[in-house]
Amino acid sequence: MPRDRVNLGVRIFLFGFILMFIGILVTIIGMITEAPATPASYGGLILIGPIPIIIGAGPGGHLILPFLLLLFILLLAALIVLRLTSGPRGGTGIAENFR
Repeated sequence: MPRDRVNLGVRIFLFGFILMFIGILVTIIGMITEAPATPASYGGLILIGPIPIIIGAGPGGHLILPFLLLLFILLLAALIVLRLTSGPRGGTGIAENFR
């Protein structure tokens, strides 16, 4: 496996970890600064293979669901693009022909 692909995988992993850390910080800051009587809304996206499970509840839960659906579509498109560019056994893919 080429070294640049390994570096890309590590970068993507670190980027995801940093995003989760930022999300936790934003949640904690929101819990500290928000009034306790405010009703909460939440939403979530669980991917089990290609099947999305989208959940949401609360007064603004129905507003969160379209964003989660868009997130699922973007993730699915990214997986398709990665598959097309990786080629059959990790070799050069379709994108290599256009460089």
